[in-house]
Amino acid sequence: MTDLYEKKNEPRETLTLTNTYLYTNEEEKHEDGYLTDLISNKAVDFVNRMAPGAAQGSPFFLSLHYTAPHWPWETREDHALAQEVKDNLFHLHGGNIHTYHRMIHHMDEGIGWVVDALKKTGQLDNTVGCLCGNFFLG
Repeated sequence: MTDLYEKKNEPRETLTLTNTYLYTNEEEKHEDGYLTDLISNKAVDFVNRMAPGAAQGSPFFLSLHYTAPHWPWETREDHALAQEVKDNLFHLHGGNIHTYHRMIHHMDEGIGWVVDALKKTGQLDNTVGCLCGNFFLG
């Protein structure tokens, strides 16, 4: 996540996924958890941090990109599969429609957490949202 609306000389926060590592400001971070939830929680933290400035007239931009529901098809309950995939980049067992559905459900929950943060900080009515994706069946 990157704050693209920044003042000169202020640090910019960037969260990047490279292989299996997360980086914040080019510093490697190890966090346990389901990546969809980690990304959602980072977005909520960002909204909470930026909302006071937004209330004073300094807008912010959040671009939130999930990896779900792409490979590997796993949900927050699939701990054994997560360990297998961690050590096997070529895990090609695929998934099933039920796993796909749960992945979308978890992503939807995370978007709900962000919307809740916008509501709680008074920024929902001052927000434009756009959901784009290439993950639709049919």
